[in-house]
Amino acid sequence: MAGLRYCEDPELWARLSAQHRIVQIRATLANYTDVPQSLSQLKRVEVGAVEPYVRTLKNLAGSGRRVYALLALTMLKRNIVFGRANGAKSREVHRFIERNRDGLPSPSVLMLHLVGSLPAVVLRLLLHSRNWILRCTATLRIRNAH
Repeated sequence: MAGLRYCEDPELWARLSAQHRIVQIRATLANYTDVPQSLSQLKRVEVGAVEPYVRTLKNLAGSGRRVYALLALTMLKRNIVFGRANGAKSREVHRFIERNRDGLPSPSVLMLHLVGSLPAVVLRLLLHSRNWILRCTATLRIRNAH
């Protein structure tokens, strides 16, 4: 999609999957490394950076495929968590949620508002715990692969 500066790869895969069959390969073919100052890292903490991608997903969900609506909800939630954890104001987060509530069930919108109301320190603690678990899991997978 022209003008998209973040989530270009997932947005492309979402559009491709709407037109073509995608299969899952269970083998690990690559490992992803987070680079602290990369565009992906900087944009994911910017509340609203995922809006073009979320619009694409909601449009695809309109074709009756629920998976796209679930993916849109996941992207909204992640953007809210990363944004709040990195200092986004609660007011900004709630405006973002309201801009993107169309097509989402009311319980999901309520859940997003609740997550957006959590203190940044709580979200940072949850993210650090999640990252530690992911690193441990990845280390175990690598060890078991050898």
